[in-house]
Amino acid sequence: MSTLEISVIMHISGALFILFTLFTVISILFGDILILKLEEKYPKFARLIHLRQKVTILSLIVNFSLIFLVLIIIIIFINLYALYYISFIY
Repeated sequence: MSTLEISVIMHISGALFILFTLFTVISILFGDILILKLEEKYPKFARLIHLRQKVTILSLIVNFSLIFLVLIIIIIFINLYALYYISFIY
């Protein structure tokens, strides 16, 4: 495989990673909405629900930081490397 093909594969896999983490973020937020309705219905589980909310906040922070990191890697390293490689070929 050439260097350009490897950079294209890395770009596609980074985009898929971002798509999957965005799906995770959406499911966390949707689950939070459903859990809040359960808190009103079952007040005995309020401590567990608040603990879950703290864990989901941490999970959201990790997911957003991973998305940001992958975007930086894709934009700076892979795309610029591919542009540099193409400019010397043609």
